[in-house]
Amino acid sequence: VAADGPTVWWRLGEASGTVADDNVGSLNGTYVGGPTLGAAGLIAHDSDTSVSFDGANDVVTVPDSSLINTGGRSRHTIELWFNATNVTNRQVIYEQGGTGRGLAIYLDGGNLYFAGWDLNTPWPTTTVFMSTPVTAGTTHHAVLALDGPGGRLNAYLDGVSVGSATGVANLGSHGSDIGIGAMNDATRFHTGTATGSGFRFTGRIDEVAIYNQTLNPTRIAAHHLAGI
Repeated sequence: VAADGPTVWWRLGEASGTVADDNVGSLNGTYVGGPTLGAAGLIAHDSDTSVSFDGANDVVTVPDSSLINTGGRSRHTIELWFNATNVTNRQVIYEQGGTGRGLAIYLDGGNLYFAGWDLNTPWPTTTVFMSTPVTAGTTHHAVLALDGPGGRLNAYLDGVSVGSATGVANLGSHGSDIGIGAMNDATRFHTGTATGSGFRFTGRIDEVAIYNQTLNPTRIAAHHLAGI
């Protein structure tokens, strides 16, 4: 991860406190609701721990920032590891933006969804939803990569491509804060929009990294291999 130059990297390895430290900069998140810190990590051969979310009121909130969402993005990659207690309920693992523009990774009905949308400066394909089945109690590596200049939004699970949507462009500036482990303010699902907070995740999340570049399939596969 470090070798590929993440813009923001929340390792989620804190043992106590309310600060989710940005390992490469100063865009720290805040643990809200008392998630369990110091849970078993999801990366092999690494003593760094993860965070366990109870599905009731836990979330990591991150303020809007030019490092991630304000000012727009042409290339952007979201990478994380998760292990969900159940995959049936709708649960947000990561989301940035609101109902007009944004990116999200969430669970629903036994599937993992990768989402991207820009309604304010419409993409030729305004909304994109790609999904793939996942199982509860299994550690997964998920990556969502925006290639605006190339007109693609790419989804990867466990180092393998599970979707590539065309008709995509640069993603305009989008606010409404960032949520890890729950919806933080607003987002968009394949069934429509939602506002407020909720759709809370149950399970562990680890190693959330954001890049202002489009990681290619070779690097994504290498990250997954290193993690297992």
